[in-house]
This record gives sequence, C-alpha cells and structure tokens, in this order.
Amino acid sequence: MKPQPIEPVPPTPLDLGDNLRLRFAVPDDFDAWVDFNERMREYDPSSNRIGVWANELMSGRHPTTRASDFTVVEDMRTGKIVSSLCLIPQAWSYGGIPFGCARIEQVGTDPAYRRRGLVRKQMDVIHALSAAKGDLMQSITGIPWYYRQFGYEYALDLYYGRVAPVPPPNPDSNSRYRVRPITKSDRAFVRSVYEHNARRQPFSVVRSDEHWEWEFSGRTPDSEVYRPWLIIEDTAQKPVGFIQHHPVLPSAKPDPWRMVVRQCALAPGVSHLNVAPDLLLELSRHVQSVRNVDKEDTTAQPGEVVFMLGRDDPLYAGLPVSRRSSSWGYSWYIRIPDLAAYLRHLRPVLENHLLGTSAEGYTGALTLDFYRGGLRLEFERGKFTDIKNLNHKEVESSDASFPDLTFLQLLGGRRTHDQIKESYPDCSATPAAQALLAALFPPFTGNLWHSD
Repeated sequence: MKPQPIEPVPPTPLDLGDNLRLRFAVPDDFDAWVDFNERMREYDPSSNRIGVWANELMSGRHPTTRASDFTVVEDMRTGKIVSSLCLIPQAWSYGGIPFGCARIEQVGTDPAYRRRGLVRKQMDVIHALSAAKGDLMQSITGIPWYYRQFGYEYALDLYYGRVAPVPPPNPDSNSRYRVRPITKSDRAFVRSVYEHNARRQPFSVVRSDEHWEWEFSGRTPDSEVYRPWLIIEDTAQKPVGFIQHHPVLPSAKPDPWRMVVRQCALAPGVSHLNVAPDLLLELSRHVQSVRNVDKEDTTAQPGEVVFMLGRDDPLYAGLPVSRRSSSWGYSWYIRIPDLAAYLRHLRPVLENHLLGTSAEGYTGALTLDFYRGGLRLEFERGKFTDIKNLNHKEVESSDASFPDLTFLQLLGGRRTHDQIKESYPDCSATPAAQALLAALFPPFTGNLWHSD
C-alpha cells in the first residue's frame, strides 16, 4: 500500500472526448442537477428527497459544502448533466485528535452514459481537491465492491444495530422517563452529552458552532438526511439524554410501525439499565402521536424500534428483549492516500494506546508488508521515533503482512489481525507484531454520526 502522489487540482473544464466536459458545479446548475437526478432515479421514491438534500449542499447554506464541491459531466450536445458527485468536507477525530476527512456523496451516472469511466475521472479530480484542502482521509457509504477500484476499503462499521419490539400499552405503568421534542434551550445540553459520549470511542465527528446550528435547525424536513430530535427527561423534567431518529410519517392506519433511532446518548451518571425499558413505551407514545392514531382505537398495533447505534452500545443491555437487525450492518469505505502522514498525525494517541499493554515502553521496529509497498514504525521506550512509507523493494523481511488494502480494516477497528487472517491466508504476523498491532489499533464497534 504505497502512498498516492498528491496531484494538483486539475484546471477545469476538462474535455473528456465524445462531446463530454467535466467541470466544477456552480449554484445555477441546481435545476439541471435535479433533472439529472430524476432521470437517473426514475423509479426511486426517494428521488425528491435526494434532490432537496442536493439543494441544501449546493445552496451555500450548508456549513461546509458549496456548489463548487460538486463535479458534473455535461453532454455539450444537449447541455444536460450526465454524471456527478460531490465532496462533503468534515472533521473526524481519532482519540480526540481531529483530521480532515472528505466524505464523497451524490455519486451517479445517467444509465445511457455508464461504462465510460466518468466516475473515475471525477474521483481523480475530487481526490485532488480533497488533498488540496489538507484532508488525510476520504470516506464514502456506497454500493458493494464498486469503490474498491478507486483505492477504498471497507474499514469502519456502519448501520449495525438492534431491533426491540414495543410491548403492548400498560395503563398501570408509571414511566420514570419521558421523551419530548427538542427546544432551543436544550441545544447546549445535547452538545455536551454528544461530546462526552464521543470521547468514549476511537472515532467521532467534530462539529463547529455553525455545524451544530445546521444540525438543529438548518435542514429541510423534506430532505433525505433530515433527522428529528427528542429529549429524554426524568419525572422532574430534567434532561438526561437525547435521541435523533428518522422521520416517522403520519398515518391514520393502525398498522404496525418501525422507528429507526440513529443516536441515543445519556448524560454522565444516568443508567442505561434504568432508561431503556421506559424508552420503548415512550417512543411508542411519541410515534402514535405523530401518526395521529386515535387513542381510543384499541386495534392500533405496537411496533418496533431499531436502535442503529453500532455493534455494541450500553443501551442494549437495558432492553428487555432485542435481536440483531436483520440487515446486520454494512461498512464505511475508507481511503487513506498517505498512511505514514496519517499515523504521524495521530502519534500521541497511538503512543497512549500502548500504556497498560504488553507493548508499553517498547523499543524496536515494526515493519508491515503490503506486498506492493509497506510501512515502518520505529519506537524508543514506547514513543515513535520514525514512521515512514516503504516501497516494495524496501520491504525485505517484515513483522506482519496485509494483502491488498486489508490493513485499513485493522486501522479502522473493524477487524482484528486474527479476523483478517481467517479470510486472507497471506495475512501474517509474529507474536510480537500481533501484540503491537492489537495495542495500537483497538476495535471500534460503536456508532459514527457522520456529517451529511
């Protein structure tokens, strides 16, 4: 895995031949982009919501993304956009150290123009733009396999969760906790709880004041990424946590329902074991109110709540009954063009990971072979003295080997070395290397709330 050379952002427009031209978008492209989106997603019921999201990103109202972060390919014969994608700049954090991560989104090509390498050309341009912004990583939540061909690997968990059925209403129950819609006075509380919980996991997303304001009140309800907020409070009306969930569509029918919770975090000192049982009934009451179900209608069916909070979450221990989500997760695609630069940036937290392990105070080197390149980490008493990329000629004898881009799975905490080796016999490590790698890169099984 050799570092990718940093190319300057190519001047646009670029002539791609066959009357096709690649350029960065401008705000006036929005109507043409909507037409493109509708043509590309002709039978997709979410097409309108995706178009609203694109408008948020292109309009200049979004805290980090502008129309100029979109690339478009237009057919000069018709003036129509036939392919497009965008970059959503954001700051991720690892162990409290922030770094630039460009999220790639809104990728699509008109079916009549596919198999011409249009996405590859735009990826080259957007990767150069990301590098110019100083990003150390690119990420995408995309279709199976496709983005591997652009240097991405499945490296961080995505969409793992638990499903909890809601018990039938009990008129004699007295809940100790309630949920209610968020108010402006709750915003500081939500931010503090989020930041507290983010410190408990390796990866998180850092948000500026402007970004938080956008999350609370900037999004359009018709947008694909609109997520309502709820506050969890006790009987004294003191906030103890928050929830962010997918919209629940109103309905007059008493059919079963499903609520998807994307975030649920509690304040320090509040027990998940106490809150979780009441939460199911309270969310049921909330859903029934938004769906306008007649309170006197005893045929209204209880539904289920999908807590999409990661592979592991302390809330799961308090759920009376739950099962793994039927989809059981997916994964973020991750691209790190310069591994040595990325690890040097995170050096303090990686050194801290060694404390209390068998690798504490280690002096020596760790050489990793990626078969087409490698990496060498040098330590003196548990501190890095050098981190450098190696070309394939420099990797003579290694302490561990990782084929293709599988090292990113370890780096992102999605797989341990032993788990990777189960699927890749050409993945190997000495006992000392296994101990070092396990200490440096702990598992990440939580929930990353990304920026849309």
